[in-house]
Amino acid sequence: MSAKLNPHDMFVRGIFKQMDYSKEFLARFLPKPILEIINLQEMRLEDTSFVSEDFKELYSDILFEVPFKTGEKSNIYFLFEHKSNPDYDILLQLLKYQTEIYNKSKGIVPVICLVFYHSEGNWTIPKRFSEKMKLNEKISVFKEYILDFKYLLFDIEKAKIDEWELSTKLKVVLLLLKEVRKKEFDEIRFKEIVNIGREVFLSRDGLDLLKRVILYTYFTTSLERQKVKEILSETLTEERTEEMMTTGERLLLEGKLEGKLEGKLEGKLEGKLEAAMNMFKLDIPENLILKATGFSKSDLFTKDKNGLHLNKQKNNKENRKLAIRTALEMWKNEFDIEAIERVTELNPKWLKRFFKRFSRGSQPE
Repeated sequence: MSAKLNPHDMFVRGIFKQMDYSKEFLARFLPKPILEIINLQEMRLEDTSFVSEDFKELYSDILFEVPFKTGEKSNIYFLFEHKSNPDYDILLQLLKYQTEIYNKSKGIVPVICLVFYHSEGNWTIPKRFSEKMKLNEKISVFKEYILDFKYLLFDIEKAKIDEWELSTKLKVVLLLLKEVRKKEFDEIRFKEIVNIGREVFLSRDGLDLLKRVILYTYFTTSLERQKVKEILSETLTEERTEEMMTTGERLLLEGKLEGKLEGKLEGKLEGKLEAAMNMFKLDIPENLILKATGFSKSDLFTKDKNGLHLNKQKNNKENRKLAIRTALEMWKNEFDIEAIERVTELNPKWLKRFFKRFSRGSQPE
């Protein structure tokens, strides 16, 4: 049940931690009776620093705090959990999340769990404990004595996104998530999605979304880099394409997306090995690690009874200054604290203080 930072998780978290995306999605998806009593405009992203060290490895979702429209002091929490595969322990996992929130928050407040399911396979998992326990009518008396919350399920495969009234940028995100895992996803469908988001991608603020879309496509599909570049050139402008490809190639091929790097990778064996180690830690697919570093499979990997592992002897000793530079580079590229901590192994509380000081103009330590 430990949280794994795969490309799907990173893309979803990176998008929906931006309030404009999450507010619009919740406004479209939440049941009307809930929307009538909450104030989404005042919603805020909850700081997850309350999560205990023991619980931290389980924590992989986004938590929002939303006030009531009546102005009551108490708020409501929305727990946004992304699943790229069916998880039959989802109810227990959500219960652990809720318990931790109740233990750390001031008072007991409602926690609404929203499972964002992103896969072609059917989600057949019960939505509440009573269903999982299969309590029939003869023993329904027990329902009064058991914990029995229900989670909201958004199944992207069944969602009729083309029929929804959405902003272009959210439609692009949802369509890409829906299509990218399908076997028939190809350059034609990718081009269609880029065309849908053309105006957004060409806008002054559109480069961030375009960067996320391209990197997500790189990591989750077999589309060739050159073909992606051709599609962008045909659909967008040459200027925006060159701007995007420069950013995307630098992040992907120079390893700065995951790397503990002291410069560009070209010709630097040490830097390539460091990049490979960090990509491996982030669960980046093996073929992309080899593509990004230029190494062969035998150069980097060894196989034993426990599976495939990166050769440990090729990992250099940890260096705090290098780890700090890596953390800063990842922070500039909008990685979550959890991902930065996992790569650099720096203390998350120290990282938050460091980024706060740096954002005020302080020099890094």
